[in-house]
Amino acid sequence: MQTEDGIYIDGAFFTVDDLTFREQREMREHTRTLAPDGDIDSAGEADLIPAFICVLRKRSDPTFTLEQALEIKPSELIAPDPPKRARKK
Repeated sequence: MQTEDGIYIDGAFFTVDDLTFREQREMREHTRTLAPDGDIDSAGEADLIPAFICVLRKRSDPTFTLEQALEIKPSELIAPDPPKRARKK
């Protein structure tokens, strides 16, 4: 589930601030790939969230792809009970 400030991925809550600068650059490149005409300013949630998921999932699985991220349903991004915060790297 997405919230105003971040999303839950694999049961942990993440915001863009949890990304390293390298991961933020990678996320921007993925977003360009998905956005209409490669324009980040026109990117919507369906472009941004898969890019975010891809970068974070690569932490534990370096072979994870943007195509795999696109197959994830928003309903899979749910908070665990009780919610947990992402561990800092």
